[in-house]
Amino acid sequence: MSRLWCGLTAEPCIKAGEPASDGIVRPMPVPQDSAVFRKNIYFCPSCKSYLPSTEFSLSANARTIGRCRKCSKLDNEARQREEFTKYKLLLKQLKKSEADYKDDAKIAFLLQQEDIQYLVENIWGSNSALSACDDLYELAMVRWNKYYEWSPWNCILLTKEEAAAHLKLANADQVTNTVYLGFTVTFLYV
Repeated sequence: MSRLWCGLTAEPCIKAGEPASDGIVRPMPVPQDSAVFRKNIYFCPSCKSYLPSTEFSLSANARTIGRCRKCSKLDNEARQREEFTKYKLLLKQLKKSEADYKDDAKIAFLLQQEDIQYLVENIWGSNSALSACDDLYELAMVRWNKYYEWSPWNCILLTKEEAAAHLKLANADQVTNTVYLGFTVTFLYV
């Protein structure tokens, strides 16, 4: 019974070999022993097709059959790629500037690209705190108070020119009525 059902439901995408001379792909012949059919045919959950085992790529330690090669290739082509070059550059600049301080700062050297990306995008909104410049290749992350070790709570995202001017300040905490992203912020530190 199962052999007859398999013969009736054979899909044209299941190749018996090379296409015929007329270009039509013939269905796989139904084997007489249905156990052979079950052993070499697998279900692809992505395209919902039953395909021969040769259409699946398996690793040496695979325990289950995943998607077929066609679905894997399609997923790889359709997947959105993220560009981390700008965050790599920001992290490299940060590590270099922290190494120049020579004060045994450690936190900046533990950061990874994803950490810098989170700080830049979620905390600073991908903009300079002073000029709202959004060109990440022009931005630098520097210490807010240069006398304390760099940390996520002691940093500010500025353009390179603004960062150079900021680091020339004797004490950043004494700055009053500074405009940050269009808002006037008054720092009252005693």
